[in-house]
Amino acid sequence: EQTARMRSEPVLIIHDQDDRVVPFTNAQAIASVWNGAEVMLTKGLGHNRILMNEQVIRHVCEFLR
Repeated sequence: EQTARMRSEPVLIIHDQDDRVVPFTNAQAIASVWNGAEVMLTKGLGHNRILMNEQVIRHVCEFLR
């Protein structure tokens, strides 16, 4: 099984600075060892509202194109 260190395909990591469930440092750690990782940082959305945010949804759609 491949680990993140060996991954090179594009990945979009979206994380909110105010997430109280999963620390932002987790997103930073993944991005630091994943070539091609793009991090979208949000503020004020927390752990759940991030899923319904219009800017986040737009960014995901653009990334998938």
